[in-house]
Amino acid sequence: DKGTAHESLNDKWGCLRRLKDAKTSDRDKALAVAALQQREWMDSIEEYGLAMKVLGDLKYWKESYGLLADMRRHGLTPDVLAYNTAMQAMSISGEWSEVLNVIGEMYDEGIRPDVKSYTIAIVACSRAGKWVEALQLLAEMERKGVKADTTVFSAAILACAKAGELTRAKQLFDSMPRRGLQPDEFTFAAVMNVCAKERQWEEALDFLSIVGEQGLNNAATYSSALYAMDMSGRGLDALQILLDMMKAKVAPSAPCYTHAIRACLKARMKREAMEILEELLESDCTMDVIAYSNAIRAADNPDTIQRLMTDMVNRLVIPDQKLYGAAIVAYNRCGDPEASLRTLEMMKKDGMTPDIININSAIRACEEASNWEMALSLLVKAPSADRITYTCAINACGASGEWEKALHLLYSCRKRFDMDGAAYSAGFKA
Repeated sequence: DKGTAHESLNDKWGCLRRLKDAKTSDRDKALAVAALQQREWMDSIEEYGLAMKVLGDLKYWKESYGLLADMRRHGLTPDVLAYNTAMQAMSISGEWSEVLNVIGEMYDEGIRPDVKSYTIAIVACSRAGKWVEALQLLAEMERKGVKADTTVFSAAILACAKAGELTRAKQLFDSMPRRGLQPDEFTFAAVMNVCAKERQWEEALDFLSIVGEQGLNNAATYSSALYAMDMSGRGLDALQILLDMMKAKVAPSAPCYTHAIRACLKARMKREAMEILEELLESDCTMDVIAYSNAIRAADNPDTIQRLMTDMVNRLVIPDQKLYGAAIVAYNRCGDPEASLRTLEMMKKDGMTPDIININSAIRACEEASNWEMALSLLVKAPSADRITYTCAINACGASGEWEKALHLLYSCRKRFDMDGAAYSAGFKA
């Protein structure tokens, strides 16, 4: 607002505007917070809270938490909101144990945590797979007289579900009415995820019906129900849910489409799965790397995989190791082992080191392509070749007629690992 970015750092209000402007780069936001702190321009809890939130979003949790002490030095007493902001910064960075420490610190300082404080802490535990700690926090709330709400119960249910404690998750859900709590769409989404993991697709549909009767259905609840259909291979039910979404005028998200595709493939409804994939590619859905990975796993021909890879580049989505791994396997499954090997090379050019699963998949592609030289090269360069790696390489040599090399690999495998039937079978086949 003063003409240059440099000048805005010499003005308190210019710095604050930077923090509030969504277009400001992460670097400039960090510089603005540094300027505000170094020049002691922040003189209210609200201004400190804004700076703490920005630092938390940037995953500078230590700096965010440090502003609590800075507030005290300048005669300000941090309130519950300030502590919650610091805990949120820790949660975003995966520092669940630090979040629990802050809960204790609040009591030591005579500041009573509220339900938001406990929700942040339970979500942090959920992200870290710490379901026991999440339930302990829920119990502590009741002991301390902090009234629970639907949001904190949803977080606890999700924490249990993620950790595979499905019975406990359902017990929490069933206890909500006794506490005078009405489940919302997020609670139903969490409990339907539990149904999905237990392969209880009928219960998931029942919950979806209840959510619909209450007028709470959205893309998240439909996605959870489709996840249950995916896990149980209920292709027809997945198609019906997509139709119900159209009738309810709820636009499917990318996870909705990919769950439906996987459900159809498991039900051997390949034509329907490909039609959904086409609909996904023509939609305005925000596709992330996970959505592309799932779509690639669902693809039934090399052209579709290549189209997905090209579409991903056009949408400026950066591939990760799991996506490349999915493409390596998918190309080979669809009968294009050469494309599998090219994908492995692309992965290396992008600065990623293939793991043993990627290597094993590529060696299987070598078997299909009768490329024993590449198989041996991959075996030699494998970071931690295992028995499966050797078995794949033996098969690749056998497929190329190189039986002597296959037997040499079999002997090498015997020296390094306890043998199983698969390795010997590959040797006999060669």
